[in-house]
Amino acid sequence: MTNGNDPLTAPHDSDGPAPDEQPPAQSSPARKWAFRLLKAVVFGAVIYYWCLYVERHWRDLSAANWRVDWTAVALACLVTFLGYLLRGCLWAPFRRELIGKPMGCLQAFGISSISWMGRYLPGKVWAIAGKAYLSAGGKQDIAENAIAVTVDILWFQISGLILGSAVVFGVVDRAALPVPSPLVAALIVAIGLVGCHPRVFCPLFNRFLAWFGKPPLSTRPRYAYVLLFLLGNMISYALWASGLAILAATIAPIGHSEFASIVAVFSIAWVCGFLAVFAPAGIGVRDSILALGLQTTLILTPAQVVFLVVASRLLSTVIEMLCALLSLAGRRAYPLFKPSQTR
Repeated sequence: MTNGNDPLTAPHDSDGPAPDEQPPAQSSPARKWAFRLLKAVVFGAVIYYWCLYVERHWRDLSAANWRVDWTAVALACLVTFLGYLLRGCLWAPFRRELIGKPMGCLQAFGISSISWMGRYLPGKVWAIAGKAYLSAGGKQDIAENAIAVTVDILWFQISGLILGSAVVFGVVDRAALPVPSPLVAALIVAIGLVGCHPRVFCPLFNRFLAWFGKPPLSTRPRYAYVLLFLLGNMISYALWASGLAILAATIAPIGHSEFASIVAVFSIAWVCGFLAVFAPAGIGVRDSILALGLQTTLILTPAQVVFLVVASRLLSTVIEMLCALLSLAGRRAYPLFKPSQTR
């Protein structure tokens, strides 16, 4: 029995379908199999490049004469994981503030964890595209999520620059660092904070979107939320740098000044690695800057510097894969296609 008042079951005129009625789009079997094949190829490429990445660094690490302190390694892994956990969960409030769509924090962490693996592929677009695709509730939402991911990445890099410059300006023995003068560091901090203000950032970013024929940002985020987002990202950078500092403490004394130096150098090296567009995960660029900074700020032999840089890379790489595996095992990633379920 049908209810005449129900728009889903009410009968239509016999002349044909209602004017607004559209038949549901159906994907052909060939298209479905092609999409599955594409996902399998991308997944296989990620695993392949990740294994090459780990094998290369493990070979370098094995050649070093280092006595393993497994307590320090475990603590470094925990601290690094907390950094990734915070960075992943921040995607939920940021996305809600920017495009007005809610998402659970664990769901956001699952999306971020899986998309991070795209950084090991050549080019920088894979992680961005993957995060936008997994965050979208449908094809119509991919574009706005891609814009939100782009803003997220920009502000994440700005957070690293602000943190590195602020530490250089306020804490580190500046004579020991190969960085600009305090005035330049303070100027970078000021430009970063002003440039992220919605009244400054949104008009500039909307012009950028218009240049590519894309619609402007639908909402203007509140500056208080922007500052909290920047602070959260800075804490993530500090946690990752803390993992490196824990490893460094096994071969050299690390005080407050040395720790601050590691935070500053690590943050700036991470951002520079991201700017190297064709370097997967910033490999080579980030490592070189990190090695130069550690050799300048810490009393280490060249062999110890190389060991720390390689160990830090291997640590972050293994933790990123662990985060992705935990997300997949927990099945957190694939109700992510329907963010409305988390409301």
